Amino acid sequence: MGQVCGKLITHSAPSRFSRAVLVATLVDTRRSEEERYRVPPLYCVELLAIATLAFRLRGFEVLGRGDDAQVVLQEWLCAYAADDRSSSG
Repeated sequence: MGQVCGKLITHSAPSRFSRAVLVATLVDTRRSEEERYRVPPLYCVELLAIATLAFRLRGFEVLGRGDDAQVVLQEWLCAYAADDRSSSG
C-alpha cells in the first residue's frame, strides 16, 4: 500500500478469547468519510521499537469475513511527518 498519512487511534475491544484486545486504526483525515479507513485495523498490537520521531507496531490483520477469513501478521512503521499546510503563504 505504500505510505499513508493520518491519525493513529488505539483502543481496547472485547474479545471472545481474552478480556480485551488492543486495536490500532489509521485514519486518513484528509480523505472523504468513505475513504478514511483504507488501512485495515491491527489487532493484538505490540510496540516493537521506539525512537525520537518514529515507532514500529506489530499486530494481526484480518482478511476476508466469516468462514473465509484469514489472519496475517503485519508491521507498521509510524513516523512523524511535518504538515505542509502549516507553512504560511
